[in-house]
Amino acid sequence: MSIILDNSTNTLKLGTDTSLTRKSANALSTPGSLDAAGLNITGGGNGITFPDSSVQLTAVSAYTLPTASSSVLGGVKVDGTTVTISSGIISATAYTLPTASASVLGGVKVDGTTITITGGVISSVGGSSGTVTDYNNTSRYQMLTTSGQEAWCVSSATVFANLSWSRSGTTLTVTHNSHGRSVGDRVNLRNTNVDNQSLIVSNPTTNTYDVTVANTGGTSGAAGAYSCGFTFAQNAGAGSITSGTLTAPAGADVQLLSLRIHLGASTRSLLTYNVVVPASVTNGAGGDTSNADLWIPQIQVRQDAASLSAVGATLASQVSGSWNTFQFAALSSTSIGLFFTMNF
Repeated sequence: MSIILDNSTNTLKLGTDTSLTRKSANALSTPGSLDAAGLNITGGGNGITFPDSSVQLTAVSAYTLPTASSSVLGGVKVDGTTVTISSGIISATAYTLPTASASVLGGVKVDGTTITITGGVISSVGGSSGTVTDYNNTSRYQMLTTSGQEAWCVSSATVFANLSWSRSGTTLTVTHNSHGRSVGDRVNLRNTNVDNQSLIVSNPTTNTYDVTVANTGGTSGAAGAYSCGFTFAQNAGAGSITSGTLTAPAGADVQLLSLRIHLGASTRSLLTYNVVVPASVTNGAGGDTSNADLWIPQIQVRQDAASLSAVGATLASQVSGSWNTFQFAALSSTSIGLFFTMNF
């Protein structure tokens, strides 16, 4: 084993044999021993002995660089993608914020009209009016327009607001993601080309549907609204009518409040008239599956004349085994037109 004494650095270095070398102009190389400044070091074999037993020469273990952390100063490794190293120079790749979507967390941009940002605060202002309009969820609308067979309804339903819409001629398209509407459903539309229209759905897709409107008014907007409504149909044409059926849109929450039916002179074929209503507590006229959950309406029957003379009609349920079919009986002659009202 070799020990090298280096005056320039005041260090001892271990070599591969038992010689000791003093590195200086007057170098001293004496295998086995060296006496310098009162310090006697002897060597031989594989050991080094100091005269003073309190002095020891200890081999130092190889240095291991620790891994850097928030509390430890140490080494790091680049990932080669967002952080790279070339010729000893570390570089970071610029971050690009992705566009937000239904599946991606990312950035969005306000339109400056229905949604604005001021001082870092985002606000919804509901279109050009500058306010969000809360529409009445109760609607009164006509379901049948045929003369002598008109039907009107009052119902309540959830209002879906702040919707984008566009119009090309008489076709108006409403955008409402996952709306669930089907061909033939009724929607009571607000704040589009004309306010407050009761219309029938056509050409539905997952996120849009069309309605037919008058070719007038605006051609686009971002603050439209609508609620769902009922549809109504007579079972036959004039002279053969015996019943009418009210239908609720699937997957909606339309509540029947009032129903008004007009049957003109000679449109009925019987002295009875049946009305079928949707049996549902949440999307209809009531449970109507038994007398336990039957919702009995208040009724009136009046003659189609200026005097509106009352007709002493009767009302029954469970017609042909159906609790949601109500039958008006003891009616005036079929030659007399009648108004029927049902309030739930």
